Amino acid sequence: TVEGVLTGVRARSSSGDVHVRALAGSQNETDWDLSSGYGQVTLEVPTPWNCRLDASTRFGEVECAFPVTIDGGKRKPGALRGTVGSGGRTVAMSSASGNVTMRQL
Repeated sequence: TVEGVLTGVRARSSSGDVHVRALAGSQNETDWDLSSGYGQVTLEVPTPWNCRLDASTRFGEVECAFPVTIDGGKRKPGALRGTVGSGGRTVAMSSASGNVTMRQL
């Protein structure tokens, strides 16, 4: 688990959950990357939040508590790609086997 006022995150696990809690004042000044081979990936962020979201899982569900403007084209199962808020830097979230979730604080 990572928690704090964050401007960039790279959190990875080969076989366990990844949980990041970005407190009020956090901003994605760089691309963020959260991933797990076999586990849940959860990101909690303050509102409002702006980013380019690239979330995927092979075996699980992808959920986002924020409205997402979906990219054009065909949507793939287990993937959510689009713009949250006014967009910005990319927040990439992935799991080979587990749910991927972005929540509001």
